[in-house]
Amino acid sequence: MTLTDVQVRRAAAEDGGAPVVAVVRDSAVTCGAARDADALGRAVLAAGAAPAAAADVPVADFDPVAELGRKGIRTLDRSTLLAAATVGRLIAGCPVDGTTTGLVMGTAAGSLASTMGFTRDALEGDRPYLVDPARFPNTVMNFAAGQCAIRYGLRGPNATVTAGRSTAAAAVRYAARWLALGHADRVIVAATEELTAQRAQIERVGGRLPAGQGLGEGAVALLLEPPGATTGPALAEVLAVSTAMSLSADADRVSAAVRGCVETVLRAAGGAPVAVHAPFDAADGSAERTAVRAVLGDVPTLATAAVVGEVSSVSGFLQLLAAVTVLRQGAAPTPAAAAATGLALVTGVDPEGVVSALLVRPVTTA
Repeated sequence: MTLTDVQVRRAAAEDGGAPVVAVVRDSAVTCGAARDADALGRAVLAAGAAPAAAADVPVADFDPVAELGRKGIRTLDRSTLLAAATVGRLIAGCPVDGTTTGLVMGTAAGSLASTMGFTRDALEGDRPYLVDPARFPNTVMNFAAGQCAIRYGLRGPNATVTAGRSTAAAAVRYAARWLALGHADRVIVAATEELTAQRAQIERVGGRLPAGQGLGEGAVALLLEPPGATTGPALAEVLAVSTAMSLSADADRVSAAVRGCVETVLRAAGGAPVAVHAPFDAADGSAERTAVRAVLGDVPTLATAAVVGEVSSVSGFLQLLAAVTVLRQGAAPTPAAAAATGLALVTGVDPEGVVSALLVRPVTTA
């Protein structure tokens, strides 16, 4: 029996409906457009079908001292500070038993400012070893995950996942495995990205950033619990996750890879209607829009990147939260979508070739 079989059979036996991979209990968000899911949903709805933000979208009002206190933050990079503050707000609103709580942290490359700064000091200093040793831990990609676990006493399994714009799908699936196999009672799934000159240089000079699009920064944290074992009200149920690789940058092949992922998650959900599509690239004719249109026809679309910019590993989390929020509130891009009891489809395409689809069912408020 495969792991997927275990997840599907356990959940289906409990609710008699579509299988549930995991339940999203609560969330916390920090981004340039919002500091909570409700505000994010409103901002995305207000943007409508606007193109991706052209200007950079920093978290201008972020105050690490106010969020975390002065103790232990002097040497932390911005990416880690954003992650720690966001995970802290999630735990403050939904306390957890750290002994049985795991953490999956998503990031594109950790703190590029720390990595490039430390390397520059080694190359330009009088001696390559005359560097600040206190800054070295920041160069390790799993630094944010480790710091969050230490600060909040999370002693369950801990991992860092990197899949670019498809990180949300990869991280949720990773956490679902832990839950299905009993490695943790609950898992905090998070991602963080910083907006620095170093990251801007890599994204723009390296050609990863689409022309005319601004960069964003921020962090998101979700609390996932196993289906049938939630300890309180939920935001959404994760029904299916699929990822794939497109080995070609050809638009038709990328779209075909996305289509395969979309078809996979729809089969797992048993054909339930999709009320809204939350892609990274909401432009008409994009690989994501083309793939979804081929499978489902025209589906109301949320243009999350229009308000948050390019946030790499955080993108999928923001897309998920925006879609779930607008459906739970009964406010969606079209009246038909607002009235639907359907699902939210989140897709992602990363320039490195990782594509994904994630299907969630919002848990509506009474």
